[in-house]
Amino acid sequence: MKKILLLFLTCIMVQHLYAQIEGEPLNQVDGKGLKYGFWIEQMPGVRGEKSFSWEGRYRDGKKNGVWKKYTNSGDLKCSETFKNDMLDGPAKYYNHDGKVVTEGSYLAITQASTTDSVRMVDPQTGVVSWQPVPVQVESVKNGLWTVYDDEGKNPIREYYKRGELAPEGMPNIQDTTPTSSTPKQKALPHEMAAPGKKKKG
Repeated sequence: MKKILLLFLTCIMVQHLYAQIEGEPLNQVDGKGLKYGFWIEQMPGVRGEKSFSWEGRYRDGKKNGVWKKYTNSGDLKCSETFKNDMLDGPAKYYNHDGKVVTEGSYLAITQASTTDSVRMVDPQTGVVSWQPVPVQVESVKNGLWTVYDDEGKNPIREYYKRGELAPEGMPNIQDTTPTSSTPKQKALPHEMAAPGKKKKG
């Protein structure tokens, strides 16, 4: 009971502090019941994950911009970028020592407002109609992703294209040293020496 009371008081203090820093009220809802502005939310533990707090901005009831997740002790767990409630942009994940262990970027494959049409037949009248249905939206890894050890060192880099890991056989993006099999880049026209003249330098 004491722990719950302490956690509740801590949340109130944090919200009051952010209200002063941001200079705006927290956890606002518009006339349509949609969240907007800066929010701090306490999330319960689900499926073995411990409870945590979220902070970031809503627009029209959807997460937008950078959102940060904290443990109940105040340690930063991750920083993720949202667009229309979907992960879309840079993301960083931290260990208990505050060191970055994974970083990369997500891409939302479709916009949250995208819809499709499904053919519906009324079983009684036989009338055919087309009903709009929301298209499933997903966020996938895109671009360079880096994983570090617990000390934030020894990076392992992988490259994703719209959720697909770069196939084996592609050049390792860590290795930027040209090899003997690397084709020599052709000289540009302005770099080529004119006939009968030696190239300066």
